[in-house]
Amino acid sequence: MSLNGAALTDPHVLKIRLLNSGVRDIPSDAFDNGVPIRIDLGARVISVLDSTSEPSHAVPPSLNVDGQCITIGPTLIAKKQQITVSALVDGPQPRLTIRAALIEVDVRRYRPELPIPGFMPVALAVLGAIVALSGNGRSRFVVGASVGLGLASVLLVAQKLITHFNRRYWGDGSVRGATSNL
Repeated sequence: MSLNGAALTDPHVLKIRLLNSGVRDIPSDAFDNGVPIRIDLGARVISVLDSTSEPSHAVPPSLNVDGQCITIGPTLIAKKQQITVSALVDGPQPRLTIRAALIEVDVRRYRPELPIPGFMPVALAVLGAIVALSGNGRSRFVVGASVGLGLASVLLVAQKLITHFNRRYWGDGSVRGATSNL
């Protein structure tokens, strides 16, 4: 397989998201000694397919490709700005590593919270009601509905605990200056 004359042996499309989740902008002078953010994809970058920046008022940063790396900056990264980059790479097992020497900015890899779907407590309450209604008498409905609501409550508490410990361990974006989740 080839693209524009370049032979591809093991192509992959990667999507990278950078988010300034902090409450402050990251100014261009926060890049220590003017060194850009360096995203090593672990495979030769063939092309940047797409890059977007949200919100719309935030200026999209310029991207440069250097072998298996994409560099960003030094540039202003606005508070709450999300930069998404899609890149075509060629290599057996791409992996992401990032180097960012930013002054007064905590840079960390994004760790999604363990999700409990929002519909789950409602589904369990409905299931409890259905189980209760399948029996005879009002007392079973009350018990069944209570079991369903009890399970829903347990799941909600579990979700809150998981969220709390994730934020405690990974941070909530309120530490020192701006925070960037990568």
